[in-house]
Amino acid sequence: EIRRVESAAIRIEIERAPALAAGEPWLPSSNLQIVQSWGEQQPHFRVGEPVTRSIMLFADGLTAAQLPEIDSGVPEGLKLYPDQPVLRERESRDGITGIREFKFAIVPSRSGSFTLPAITLDWWNIGKRRMERASIPAQHIEVLPAAATPLPDSATASTPLQPERPAAATLNVLGMGDYVAHPGWALFLGLGWLGTALSWWLSARRTKRHRARHTPPSATNLAADRKALRSACLADDPHAAARELLNWGHARWPALQPLTLGAIADKATTPGVKSEIAELERTLYAATALPWRGAGLWQQLELMRDSTPPSAELPEPLAPLHPI
Repeated sequence: EIRRVESAAIRIEIERAPALAAGEPWLPSSNLQIVQSWGEQQPHFRVGEPVTRSIMLFADGLTAAQLPEIDSGVPEGLKLYPDQPVLRERESRDGITGIREFKFAIVPSRSGSFTLPAITLDWWNIGKRRMERASIPAQHIEVLPAAATPLPDSATASTPLQPERPAAATLNVLGMGDYVAHPGWALFLGLGWLGTALSWWLSARRTKRHRARHTPPSATNLAADRKALRSACLADDPHAAARELLNWGHARWPALQPLTLGAIADKATTPGVKSEIAELERTLYAATALPWRGAGLWQQLELMRDSTPPSAELPEPLAPLHPI
């Protein structure tokens, strides 16, 4: 026997969106919150070191897909690398709660004082029938300089040897014994030799500093670093590529000695290298492992090498003031 069972009809009324939200996306909820957390309890900011910031959005009565993106801008001097948002939903007898979690890696490119702007989100409180605003207040942070790194052995300058003061016996060999016997002549000649020695020493010091400042990158070191960087890129190893990219940057720009990938990107002369380095940083600082293909970075570096040889970026050396 077939039976048909029907429930009573239910009439519902769909209200218009509130006038305050007319024409704009709006979030009707009984409760909406924004919560912030950091990768460590007391985050410390230092140039070149990433700090992870997490922002979670909870909304009762909404699914995770209905929750909007969060605009978490940063001031100039800080770089932001967002991860893919994580969407979750929690069900209960009272309904559904949508959860959307955002994670960002903040990497300072210079030291100083910065203010992270406030994050605000307007929503409609269906219980109180009014617009409300959830927010995270602006935050002031201090960024410390990058940790000091030891200079390479090639950058260590040896102390120039000072010429020894000539002895009286040397003057006698030169046939000046008669003049040395007179105290006045001895003082005059001694001061003259001392002045000459001092002039030679200062000239050698200036020449050595000048050469150290304008010596082009070592072709041997640059070639070795390029080979290691190529191997890391073609192996799709982001951590090895970042390490070898810094080594290559030190060899290519010895006067700059870039400490971060961002510094190398700023020095790059083609936009392709800048974008590939940004992609590498996003992979390194992502909260979850992301696939990375290094062929693009290597190709862009090759194009930059063809367009701007290293020697073209070095200043033209000046002749020493006192050549020897």
